[in-house]
Amino acid sequence: MKIGQQSEPRGCPSCGHLSLEQRLVHERFEYGGEDKTVWVEVENVPVEVCGHCGEPFSGPAAAAVRHDAICKTLGLLTPADIRALRERFAMTQEQFAVSTGIGVATISRWERGRWVQTRAHDRLLRTLDENRVLREVVEAVPAAKQILHDRRVACG
Repeated sequence: MKIGQQSEPRGCPSCGHLSLEQRLVHERFEYGGEDKTVWVEVENVPVEVCGHCGEPFSGPAAAAVRHDAICKTLGLLTPADIRALRERFAMTQEQFAVSTGIGVATISRWERGRWVQTRAHDRLLRTLDENRVLREVVEAVPAAKQILHDRRVACG
């Protein structure tokens, strides 16, 4: 598709009518966290609603908005917060994983909003961010330094 062209109207997956409308909606839903169930309220969830049958549909953008709302309701760092913290260390996900002992796939899933971190991991991340001495220990982990060195050598 060329820039500026409209995509063809998509049909409703439920009834087939070509009447999907984009809307921003308010949602309230129950989320089962680690230690209890909470109610999450979120504004501006992007959805498409069929004008014929009224069925709502959502995709990755709505999932990201919901995920951030869950994190905020639980008092946890959002995916953007976690990524920003790692970037303050000037580390790749792989380097941060080696330094913290947290799996690289886990860090990736947190940053992409695929998983909500546990309260214990959230506390660890916040402590790393707030405690200068602990931050220096993590930054000094030899394996992470080696990965950083190897990448610099490979890049020239």
